[in-house]
Amino acid sequence: MIDIDHGLYCGKSLIVVDRHRKGVLNLDASPRFLFHYCSNRKCFSILSSKTFRMSDIQKSNDSQELRLFFPSLIRRIEQHYIDDPFPFQYKNMSNVSAMLVMTRESLDFWNKQFTNGGFTNYVACFSESPDVLSQWRGYADDGRGCCIGFSKEQLDEYCLSHPNVLSLEKVIYLAAEELDCHIDSAAKAALTSFSMQTEKALEDNIISNGNPEDDIKKHYHFDQILQKLFVASLRLKSKGFTEEGEWRMFLRNPIHKDPDLLYRDCISEITGSSCFIDTLRFLKNRVEYMETDDDLVSFIPISFSEFQNPVITQIWTGPKNHILDRDLESYLAQKGYNNISRFRSAIPYR
Repeated sequence: MIDIDHGLYCGKSLIVVDRHRKGVLNLDASPRFLFHYCSNRKCFSILSSKTFRMSDIQKSNDSQELRLFFPSLIRRIEQHYIDDPFPFQYKNMSNVSAMLVMTRESLDFWNKQFTNGGFTNYVACFSESPDVLSQWRGYADDGRGCCIGFSKEQLDEYCLSHPNVLSLEKVIYLAAEELDCHIDSAAKAALTSFSMQTEKALEDNIISNGNPEDDIKKHYHFDQILQKLFVASLRLKSKGFTEEGEWRMFLRNPIHKDPDLLYRDCISEITGSSCFIDTLRFLKNRVEYMETDDDLVSFIPISFSEFQNPVITQIWTGPKNHILDRDLESYLAQKGYNNISRFRSAIPYR
């Protein structure tokens, strides 16, 4: 079966990180620290509670999160099948007619999932650089906030302690034509993978043509392939955001917000891959909610106590922040933090 987890664009390797198989980051230059820009209140909420959050990516300011490939990926799959069909039966139809019925059903299914918030991922976002004006303005209350420096080594080790559940990866920035090429390559890989899965299942008599229950299985496997690619899109952003130098910690497996899976004791009754089961165990009774004036935002709290060593290494105050260094030093001591370096932005932004 073709591995579509890491993707190709224009015949070139795009995603070079394979933590699950190798247990290491395969990147030429890996920073020692990663930085999280936030408002003053959020910074001290993190320091006081000694937790940070992986937040529901569907509630981010970027409406394209998780939808970067939707619906264009499915449309490309349809076109590639029309151009190069293979034998396929679905709901008493054959080949192109069968494929188009299934893909249109998938379009409806994923549109509903994205619209009602049922399909999501939880993400913590970091930057490689601690004193960037665009980051202060965009994510730290226009420079009035703070920037928290995390030990990348500790974040790496935490993800490696949950190898089936978490990834920490550098965002890849693509120009529009590169993204288009990547979606096209992903569609080809997805179609090839689905063809091979279906052919093998028929050969092994796992499924048969003309059986309504097996049509459900075909559709399920097709949606599983799409699901992987939607999660893979979390590693990609427009080239216009390159200055962010973003890294993301996210779930290797997407989440369907089913209360039975998140809060009720039914994991022992569930069958699935080890990755899926491990993700459910990680999330069990862990998803919490923040109320806003007009919304509910779910998140996963990650406690500093889950790390082997201190995960916070630096605090930067923004160019418009008025905190005095002695006050910050005393606050950190009162909260039990030791050896945290303190910096003030050098940017003359007022």
